[in-house]
Amino acid sequence: MNDQDYMSRSEVAALLAMMAAYHRRRPGEADVLAWQHQLRGLTLGECQAAVAAHSATSNEITPADIRERVRRARERSAARAPKPPPGPADRSRFSAAARRGMAEMYQRTGWTRSPEQAAALAVVCPVADCRAEAGVICWPNHRTEVRQVTTRVHPSRIEAGREALSSKENPA
Repeated sequence: MNDQDYMSRSEVAALLAMMAAYHRRRPGEADVLAWQHQLRGLTLGECQAAVAAHSATSNEITPADIRERVRRARERSAARAPKPPPGPADRSRFSAAARRGMAEMYQRTGWTRSPEQAAALAVVCPVADCRAEAGVICWPNHRTEVRQVTTRVHPSRIEAGREALSSKENPA
């Protein structure tokens, strides 16, 4: 354990002085040492907030009461914290779910894709700054190649899909 895990003696003394104002206690040097040890890992601000909140409902307070209030406050804070953006594995999983959902919707409504779009979606997009997975439409707004409006895929992907389809039909 390092010095960062403990509030300083002056911080603990300030906390005990705050508690004395609420509860009319007179802390001594032994109290400062005991409370410093019991409240290790907590900040003065966290402890002061816990004392203020606890004093509204009770005339007695222990280090355990403070620790519990700080723990709950940290949990609430962590629950409100923004979640990190999805990573590559999550994006892949989300894309697969989107493909399944779209396939089901096409099946239910009786829609069919154009043959060239179906062939293009069977391959990964060859455009370097797109690289959309098989079954996923191409990303719009690329500097190197504009996707077609009707198929929503890049022309080079349509060509790659045609080549892949013809190689399956005519194996060498």
